[in-house]
Amino acid sequence: MKKIGLVILVMICGWSPDTSATAADSTHPVVHMVLFQFKADASAEQIAGLLNSIRGIGKVIPGIVAVTGGQNFSERSKGYSHGVVMTFANAAALKNFYVHPEHQRLIREQIKPLLADMIVVDYETEVSHSSQQQKQ
Repeated sequence: MKKIGLVILVMICGWSPDTSATAADSTHPVVHMVLFQFKADASAEQIAGLLNSIRGIGKVIPGIVAVTGGQNFSERSKGYSHGVVMTFANAAALKNFYVHPEHQRLIREQIKPLLADMIVVDYETEVSHSSQQQKQ
């Protein structure tokens, strides 16, 4: 229960990830991954609505390059039923996302009421190409 309270407190306070000077100044893309564990009383319709809102936020907040998400089908999820992966142009775009009013509204109106727990991972990446793409 303490863990849930901490997660909600962090979201309400608008916590942003610790980005080093190198990451903050970087032009490399940043990946933001979120795993959700929803309350038992969260309906399938509410969860679907949340995922649709998350997918649509890329059209509203600048710096979001791609958004994808869906329901887990693995037996290894440890109770996390849904995941979202967002790619940002750089660390500055992710930082802007965390404090953007639309993101804060989404947390307040759709995520917080349904959330039992979540895991967030943010990392800087370089674009790599598969061996199939390199052959072409």
